[in-house]
Order: sequence, then C-alpha cells, then structure tokens
Amino acid sequence: MTTEPTPMHAGLASLLERVCLDKGLSVRSMVSGAGHDAQLFARICPAAMLFVPSRGGVSHSPDEYTSPALLAEGAAALTACLYALAYEEEWPI
Repeated sequence: MTTEPTPMHAGLASLLERVCLDKGLSVRSMVSGAGHDAQLFARICPAAMLFVPSRGGVSHSPDEYTSPALLAEGAAALTACLYALAYEEEWPI
C-alpha cells in the first residue's frame, strides 16, 4: 500500500510533549510508518499520536511487549493531555 505521509497537528503534538515532560517522562518525536486512525482523522480534525516504549523497539508484532508500568505512564500522559484540552484556557489548537 502506498499512501502520502500525514503530518500530525503541531499544537497537539506540542501539548503531548509538554505533559510528558511535566510528568518527567522521556520524549522522542517519531515518524510512524504504520497506518493509524490518526492518519484518517487528521484530514478532518487535529490529531496526534502518543507512543509508549515496547521492549526492544518491537512494534506491530506478536512479540511486542510493553510493561504495565509504561502503559500506566502513557495513560497518565493521555489523561493529562485531555485535562489540559478540557480545562486550560489557552491551548495550542
């Protein structure tokens, strides 16, 4: 399958980065080669993706594994992002 790259919303990606840094989580900007819902949504609304580390960097494979602790950190970052979007008076979207 060949599709054009879909850039994520810069303001929303920046907000995700900010909440991760505020929580003391490491941040890395990445390009994903996999098709995700965000790729489709980005055409009609702001979209960004939040990834959590997988053991050995293995992704989209039966061997993929992410520890419950890292999944919890990802869920907390997503929750903080949603809270900021709902309650902060100024946000980058």
